[in-house]
Amino acid sequence: TTLRRCFSIFRISQQFEQTPRYLFSTPCANVRWQSQSAASRTRALFDYNIKETQELLAKTDEFAEKIEQHEDEFVQQLILLNSHACEYMKVKMFDEAEQVFQSAIALLPDETTDDEFNLQLHIATLYNNLAMLYVQTRKNLDEAHELLTEVLAIRRKYCAPDHISIATALTHLGQVHKLLGDKTEAVEAFSEALPILQANQNCTFRSILVLNDIALTYVSMKSRAKALEAWAKAMDILENFPEEDIRPEQEEDLGIILGNYRHILSQKAVGEDQEQLIRVSERIVRYHEAKHGKEHATVADSLIKLCQALQLRITGKIFSTHSQYEERDKILSHLKRALDIYKKSGSSDPSKMNE
Repeated sequence: TTLRRCFSIFRISQQFEQTPRYLFSTPCANVRWQSQSAASRTRALFDYNIKETQELLAKTDEFAEKIEQHEDEFVQQLILLNSHACEYMKVKMFDEAEQVFQSAIALLPDETTDDEFNLQLHIATLYNNLAMLYVQTRKNLDEAHELLTEVLAIRRKYCAPDHISIATALTHLGQVHKLLGDKTEAVEAFSEALPILQANQNCTFRSILVLNDIALTYVSMKSRAKALEAWAKAMDILENFPEEDIRPEQEEDLGIILGNYRHILSQKAVGEDQEQLIRVSERIVRYHEAKHGKEHATVADSLIKLCQALQLRITGKIFSTHSQYEERDKILSHLKRALDIYKKSGSSDPSKMNE
């Protein structure tokens, strides 16, 4: 019965939250609030302007209906408070979110037992989300480090070694290490998270994000070769990741990753780096076409950068006469297309028209 309830809660949680917040369900009665429902208890804790938070509270009420029949009352309260604070974070109301997180932490018992692993996992989620608030606001980073260290310890104790929640904690811990200037520790945390993500077919894009984190950390350590190696691995994964599977919220991250990689490659593109520069430049063209449409000025910008990469290959290699003509015909075709796009889009920047 307990196992059935565990899987039931896990399936329900996947429908409503992206992060692995609600993993198991077992009785863990500690503190019982004497009121009508978890939703009403959540409301009673706050004295915010209802007009500002009406939509957030409505989401809290809706979510309460999904969990009240499955969770212990005290755990219900933690889930709702955590959910409410995360909604504040989504709309950049960080002060309000922190107040909610701290209110939830104030309710926690001084001690818990190993039997209360469900409560422990929800406490880990609460600590994780508060730590990420500090990461977003760039404050209390030492406290964020302590929180995430505790999160990792709890999840390693109660979850399988390859559980995705452990990879999440390691990734977040790596971000805090990087912000604190502990770059070697950051790379170690990211690298430990990576194989867990790669083993999960639902975490392909997250693997790309972590590789980008590793690459940027190496850039800050003046280790260009290792940074390019990490980005090359990300590109290999991306090549096998169907473009239609990229969600709208992932598009901006993808554009940033591709731009980062091209920027570092273009600084000193020789040998294999030239081929990688062309590869990523072609991918950026497709990215802008998918995001903005094929006649957008940003597509023309990316086409010109692709032509620059192709020109580097011509000057850096010995081609046969036939190959040179083919390469230059390709460049000329891209330039003509870029010029047509600029004209259609009404670009008035003469540097783009003459480039």
